[in-house]
Amino acid sequence: MKRMLFLTLTTVCAWVAIPGLINCAQETKPADEATKIYTETFDLTLYPKAEPVPALKYKFLPDTFERNSGNAASLYLKAMGFLEQTTARKKLFEIEAAAEAKAQAEKVGTADVPPLSYIDTPPSKYPIEQVKEYLQHTAFQSPLLEQAWLRDRFEMDRQVKDTKNPFAILIPEVQGIRDLARKQSIRCKLAIAENRIDDAIKIVGQQYAMARHVGQDDFLVSALVGCAIQGIATEDLYYLVQHPDCPNLFWAASRLPKPLIEWEHCLASESHFIELQFAKLRQVNTQLRPNAYWQEFITEFTDEMKANSVFYWSGVDAGDESKLPSDPRAEIESHIASNYAAAKEFLIQQSIVSPDKIDAYPKAQVFFLAMKHHFEQSRDELFKWYDVALHQGSQQIEAIEKKNSDRSRPEFTRLSEFLFAGHAVRYAQARSIQRMLLIQAVEGIRLYGAVHDGKLPESLADLPYPLPADPASGQPLIYVKKGDTATITTAPAGKVRAELNIRFAEPKK
Repeated sequence: MKRMLFLTLTTVCAWVAIPGLINCAQETKPADEATKIYTETFDLTLYPKAEPVPALKYKFLPDTFERNSGNAASLYLKAMGFLEQTTARKKLFEIEAAAEAKAQAEKVGTADVPPLSYIDTPPSKYPIEQVKEYLQHTAFQSPLLEQAWLRDRFEMDRQVKDTKNPFAILIPEVQGIRDLARKQSIRCKLAIAENRIDDAIKIVGQQYAMARHVGQDDFLVSALVGCAIQGIATEDLYYLVQHPDCPNLFWAASRLPKPLIEWEHCLASESHFIELQFAKLRQVNTQLRPNAYWQEFITEFTDEMKANSVFYWSGVDAGDESKLPSDPRAEIESHIASNYAAAKEFLIQQSIVSPDKIDAYPKAQVFFLAMKHHFEQSRDELFKWYDVALHQGSQQIEAIEKKNSDRSRPEFTRLSEFLFAGHAVRYAQARSIQRMLLIQAVEGIRLYGAVHDGKLPESLADLPYPLPADPASGQPLIYVKKGDTATITTAPAGKVRAELNIRFAEPKK
């Protein structure tokens, strides 16, 4: 019974598709029958380009000295049109709603109707005047996003530690920021179409700053939205590096944090969410309490579970009324009775209560004490793997999650089912790093071609600067050169891997 919030993890953090690149075909190959792994392929046509002078002329993020102390969140909220931009928001809503209605009437996808189609249209096919007219409605966003780029933090002042149910906190502004990223993507591609390369580089940097900022929020879903924004920025960067006038961005990409998203805070918050949601469990300890105390405890715990819209013992959401127990209290009391022996054995084996004292405890106390300690052990068993290299912990995390979802175990173990889908987060972390690693490889190849008459290297080891290892394998990216084309492939992160087919453009005669 994973929390509903994380049922969409694999969708949010899947490798962001990069459609319609300049001189580029994108395809998702069907899953290999043996491995069940999908391969997303991208065809890129590049131009050799030497290192800029000075070498660090271009940057995607400001360095620590350049940053301004301040909260980027308020600037993103303003850029979304809150406060003084009500008229602009209303106009955009009307334009986009009309486009959706047109798509429905014509029985086509919304991505086929402008202006919604602009996000997937390559710069070479941009209707420049129409795009500029559409973006005029959001002209107020650009200076705000420039300011946000320089801010050193992102805080929504949610006070999560003070709420009784952190999972009930609504975060529509986080999804709104992803829409900002889409508008920025249109601006970036317009800049490429108009050969404003420096502007396009600046916008990509603002995208990466936005992704990193959102990742500083309290929730894992925010970090995953940050991953999605990073994917949008990477899409724009693939367009950009194929432009003949794009400078080499190897060092700009190399200097980005890896991973770009800061996971430490949201993971720390996640590790404490259950104790916030089910506060009654914090009162459970080895202090001997009478039966009367536990009868009242069961009532309050049942009410707390119901208020939080979930019943752990039934494995269903409270919203699904047809599956709810008719008498939740009676059901949990039956589980206390049927689980007593297993809970007692668990507490003795774990040295939480000594064998000579446990018989003095009420059965309800034994049950809830086992529940609390089992959950803490399950949580720590999962979270400890976030302290090892990405390629070393994924299988262990998947095995832990499989064990936690085993509903044949005693009911006192079921609280561990509330732990998040850790393997999906792990793969999101790996893909985040892989995106930038692929950009480094592409730009390294452009560096190589600039001093080797436009030829591709025989190996990535021939590049003038070393590349980090693929985080999903701990090994170098897979590189195969065949004639005038080379293929770079990542290790699978989950069930998806990326493959770049690269060639240099024919020299102009």
